[in-house]
Amino acid sequence: MPATFSGEWSSHLTYRVNVIGTGYVGLVTGLCVAQKSRHQIHFIERDINKLNVLKSGQMPFFEPGLEALFKANRKRISFWGALSDEDFATPTINLICVGTPQSESGTADLSAVHSVATELRQRTQNGAKSHIVLVKSTVPPGTVEHLQRAFFAGSKITAGMNPEFLREGCAVTDGLNQDRIVLGVHDETAWRAGRWLYRGFRSPLIRCSPTEAEMGKYTNNSLLALLISFSNEMATLAQQTEDVDIRQVIDIVMHDRRWLASAKNKNPAVASYFWPGCGFGGSCFPKDVSALTAFARSRYLELPCLEGILKTNRSVKIAFAELAAKQIPNNGPICLLGLAFKPETDDIRESPALAVIDHLLQLKRQVVVHDPVAELPAPLAAAGVKLYRKVNEALKDAAGAALITSWPEYRKLTEARLLKQLKNPIFIDGRGFLADRQFKKLNYTRIGRK
Repeated sequence: MPATFSGEWSSHLTYRVNVIGTGYVGLVTGLCVAQKSRHQIHFIERDINKLNVLKSGQMPFFEPGLEALFKANRKRISFWGALSDEDFATPTINLICVGTPQSESGTADLSAVHSVATELRQRTQNGAKSHIVLVKSTVPPGTVEHLQRAFFAGSKITAGMNPEFLREGCAVTDGLNQDRIVLGVHDETAWRAGRWLYRGFRSPLIRCSPTEAEMGKYTNNSLLALLISFSNEMATLAQQTEDVDIRQVIDIVMHDRRWLASAKNKNPAVASYFWPGCGFGGSCFPKDVSALTAFARSRYLELPCLEGILKTNRSVKIAFAELAAKQIPNNGPICLLGLAFKPETDDIRESPALAVIDHLLQLKRQVVVHDPVAELPAPLAAAGVKLYRKVNEALKDAAGAALITSWPEYRKLTEARLLKQLKNPIFIDGRGFLADRQFKKLNYTRIGRK
C-alpha cells in the first residue's frame, strides 16, 4: 500500500498509551512519541531495579541525547511496575517492547511476548472497551497472527505489528526523525489508532499486513548484515591480492550513480535490483561473478556470499520452471513471454528464459516463446520450441502464460485479452510486471507472493 504521512491525521480519538518494556526500544520509542505527538506515556517495567532507576530520573543505559529527551518530557511520562485494571478503563494502545533474545537453537525466544499477551488478555476480558496491541519487539513472521488467534481470539484486543528501526548510538535521532513508520494491521480501528499515536511525526506511514511488517524488519537487518559480510569477503580477497586496497575498491563501487537518489526520483536506481524475479542473465553478471569466484579459489579462499550468488540464481530459474509446470495444465504448450535476458536488447546470453525452457523440456512440456527481437537458439528450435514475433500468435491456444522479460508491450496485455487467448486462465509473472493490476477471473501468480 502506498505510504501516507502520519502527520496528516487528526482525530478526536484519545487513547491511553502503555509502553511495556523500557529497554532500548521501549524507552526510546516512548520518549520520542511523547516529544513528537505530545501524548502521555505510561511505561511498564517489571524489573524493580530498573524501575527505581527510571523513577529517580536516571538512565538505565547510555544513549546519546536520551537523558535530555527524558528531562524535556518528564511531565508527560510515568513509570509503573505492573499493569492494573484501571489502565484499561479507557481504550488503550499497548506497545509491546520486551526482549526476544536468541535461544540456543537460534530461534527467537518469545516467552516474554507471550507473557505480556496473556496478561493483556486477562486484564481486558471483562471490559467493554476496545484495545490495540502493537508489537514493536522483533519477532518472526506470523507471530502477531498467532497472538491474535491463540491469545486474543474472542477478546476486544486487536493486534498489529509496528517494527522499530533504531540504531544504537543514534537511536534518539532515528526515533525523532523516522524514515518510515510501518503499521502491520488488518483492522481499521488499529490503523486509525496507529495514525493517532504517530500524529506528530512527518514520516512516511506504510500500511501492510502484520506478517509483512515482521518480514520487513528481518529483511531490512539481514540485507544490511549481508552487505557487511560481502564487503568483508571482498576485503579478505584483497588481502590476498597484490596492489589492492579494499577501501579504494569500495570507493569505485560507491561512485556508481545507481546508488544515488535524484531530485526527480527519491528512490535510487539500485532499488530496481531489489525486486525479485526469475533470475539474472546477460554478458556481465554471470561471467564476472563466476570469474571472481574462480579467482578467489585460486587463492584457496572460500567466500560463501560470493559463491552463493550463482547458486541462488540457478535455483530460482529452475524453481520458476517448476512453478509453471505445476500450475499450468498439460493440455497445450506453455507460452513464455520474453527470450532476451532483459528488455530493449536481443542478447540471450545466460538469459533466464533459456534455463526455464531447458527445464520445461526435461519435464516433457511443450513450449512456445514470444520475443520481439531475440532469436531462438537452433538446438531449442530443433527440440520443438516455437518462436513468435506477435504476442497473440504465441498466446493462442497456449495452456497458460509465464512472463520472463519485461518488454513494454506486455503492459498492453489485458485480462480480457489473456482470457480470450489462453486455454486456461493462468498467468505467472516472473517480474511482477503486472503486479499493479487487479484481475477478477485470471489466475495471476507472481514471484514473492503465496
